[in-house]
Amino acid sequence: MGKVDYIIVDRLYHTTAAYQWRSIIADALVEHEHELMPIDLVIYLDIDYPTSLKRKEASNGKLDHFEKTDRYTFNSRAKAYRNAFRAYPAKQLVVIDAALPITDVNDSLYKA
Repeated sequence: MGKVDYIIVDRLYHTTAAYQWRSIIADALVEHEHELMPIDLVIYLDIDYPTSLKRKEASNGKLDHFEKTDRYTFNSRAKAYRNAFRAYPAKQLVVIDAALPITDVNDSLYKA
């Protein structure tokens, strides 16, 4: 395999940390992945619970098993992501307010 300049993924070890936080196995796995794959840039789309539900309903209305949650679980998971970003930092973390109009979110993504 040749040299790779970029690898873009929609989830990596921060997601494992946020969804499996405080599990001995998950902690060991995330620590190992963090050492093996340092990340240059993380783009975090931060959105509030009501806006996320409205957007999902407007798209197709079907919630997957991760989305079928209450406000408390949603906010707890968002907090877990912020903790994961501190525990396993990337060279750069860009937080985008995803509650803004979609056109503004897209503009922010292009600037990141």
